[in-house]
Amino acid sequence: MDDIGNSSTESSTNVIYNSYNTLTLVYTGDIAVGDSVCIDASDYTVDINNINALDKFSGNFPKIMPNLSTLVYSDSVVSRSVKVMITWRDKIV
Repeated sequence: MDDIGNSSTESSTNVIYNSYNTLTLVYTGDIAVGDSVCIDASDYTVDINNINALDKFSGNFPKIMPNLSTLVYSDSVVSRSVKVMITWRDKIV
């Protein structure tokens, strides 16, 4: 996720839900305008503005299946504009 925020810092509940396998990742806390949230499901890391924030998240990392997964973002702030970027990397076995 990228550039999540409001006109002011506001505490909210933010949810990423994967309809394919019903996994949910939840963050409850403050996200300000211009904050960048990076979720790396392959390395199991979460950064907010390049600072480790894993301890502020609960649930499961999304496991994306190409052509099958639908990720849904929702939060408790209705006036928020969110940009989401997803990058797929093949797993080398």
